[in-house]
Amino acid sequence: MRIGINCSRLAPEYRGGVNSFAFGLLDAFAESKRGHNFVIFSSPRNRGMFQRFERLEKFKIIEIDGPLTRIGRGLFNRIPASLRFRLLYRQYNHFLNRSDAERIARAVDVQYVPYCPMPIFPFPEIPTIYSIHDLQHVHYPQFFTASERLVRDIAFANTVAHAALIQASTQHMAGEFAANFSNLPLHKIIVIPEGVDIAAFGKTPERDVRSHYGLPERFLFYPAQLWPHKNHIIIFKALAQLKSSGIDIPLVLTGARYSGSDDLLPYLEAAAANNIHYLGVVPYPDIIALHRAARFLVTASLYESSSIPILEACAAGTPIIASAAPAHVEQEKVLQMQLFPPCNPEALADILRNTWNDDALIARHVAHNSEAIKAFTWNKAAEGYLDALESAHRQPAGKP
Repeated sequence: MRIGINCSRLAPEYRGGVNSFAFGLLDAFAESKRGHNFVIFSSPRNRGMFQRFERLEKFKIIEIDGPLTRIGRGLFNRIPASLRFRLLYRQYNHFLNRSDAERIARAVDVQYVPYCPMPIFPFPEIPTIYSIHDLQHVHYPQFFTASERLVRDIAFANTVAHAALIQASTQHMAGEFAANFSNLPLHKIIVIPEGVDIAAFGKTPERDVRSHYGLPERFLFYPAQLWPHKNHIIIFKALAQLKSSGIDIPLVLTGARYSGSDDLLPYLEAAAANNIHYLGVVPYPDIIALHRAARFLVTASLYESSSIPILEACAAGTPIIASAAPAHVEQEKVLQMQLFPPCNPEALADILRNTWNDDALIARHVAHNSEAIKAFTWNKAAEGYLDALESAHRQPAGKP
């Protein structure tokens, strides 16, 4: 079977979950022994991201989303959202992307898209599986403009209408999809957990990140883009409470500055005084090294579909403190971690006060998670996707 993976909208400059997710699967597909051939659909601006796959016999790279398509999409996006979808949107999308959609349909038998695509996107008439990673705008509309919410609503509606199957990373997200999309039957939702490269996170790092970045011996680690829903401010408040009682716990942050940055600026500007070490975007090998060096991983997200950093911490042998977001609660049924209400800095401060020096608890959690994480490899995830792609083969594609 010829399997397409549409990566044309992955941004080379982005350092976040969607890219980690896509490349984890691509690497696992490369190791698969099922005999399928894979076509990565790239764009001219991101083709370099996939160079290592071009050397593999069962992989092929096809460029779509050329300059004229990008110009046409850009012109369309200049129209206010309140107007652009009242125009001949579907006809325009068909005109703009017809050639790419036909190329995709000729090149592969079935397609996987590792993200929910924006409304202007090629929807080929072949069975397609999509991953929808969140419905954040439904739960936290205040984090989005009215235009962004409208675009997301239309994008999700198109995706569900065209999909042979929709992938969810947790049972919680599967329930959310069923509740929010009345035209999505349960049999078209598949749950495939995310994975982690256990071998990579188990290796001794080549670089001493403590000396390289000037970090203390023991620290909390929070790898997250500075988005509002990542809820950094709760961690800052908890650490400030501890510091006022004489407990000074260092915090190391990684991630790019996005729309959550403005509210955090006062804390980041006083980072040195507050024992906060904000490193920005760092190379992936350093993310692994930081996981392995940290005393605890902390994640305070208000909303997640799942958490790759939690899986990475387990693989690195690092204990976890996490917000009690529904997806984290579901992960906690298998992995040992300490949960706190995501809007309660006092609860987080109490956990840190009681466990920061608890070596016995840390050892128990690490021992348990080092075994439990074996169920969450990218290879296992890839097998689940291949099962789904094989079952979707020959199903009729939708037409958004």
